[in-house]
Amino acid sequence: MHLIEQYSLAMGARIDKPFIETNYYPLPFDKFITVENGSDEIKSRIYGMWPDIVLEIKPYLDQQNVSIVQVGTANSEQIPGTFDLRGRATSTQLAFILKKSLLHCGTDDFLLDVASSFDIPVVAMYANTFAGVAKPYWGDKSKHVILESHRDGKKPSFLAEENPRTINLIKPEDIAYGILKLLNIEVKNKSE
Repeated sequence: MHLIEQYSLAMGARIDKPFIETNYYPLPFDKFITVENGSDEIKSRIYGMWPDIVLEIKPYLDQQNVSIVQVGTANSEQIPGTFDLRGRATSTQLAFILKKSLLHCGTDDFLLDVASSFDIPVVAMYANTFAGVAKPYWGDKSKHVILESHRDGKKPSFLAEENPRTINLIKPEDIAYGILKLLNIEVKNKSE
């Protein structure tokens, strides 16, 4: 059962599509995707191979004039090759940015839910929890690529800090090709 369904059952509340307020945030480009890499509060959600993903997708995105914008908290690690907006936007400005993006990619967090509520394609990564209980609830499911760590055959830890981080067991090429697939960009030579 999805977390939102559990909350609804416990509270006796009806599940409905959320209303999310947005506030304008100026960006120097029209076409972009957003990426987010967790934060220091929940270290188990910090993915360590973002440079590999960016290296793989950037040539394809550059051909389409699509930029990569990093959103999230100011203390999250910067992803090389991205336009840095970490900690620079309010929650309503972040909602505006996500609503205007072509796609959002990130680890299990609130921004995936915001993007999916606007029916923005998402590539979501899960490791310390089951994807089935926390994946985006709203939006067209055909626009969702849900990637769950195999965790070496173990169950999720549900810990805020894992050592080693099981999120890093998700292959960067699976994330990269999930992004390109949802953007309808044909990949010529897939690498592993």
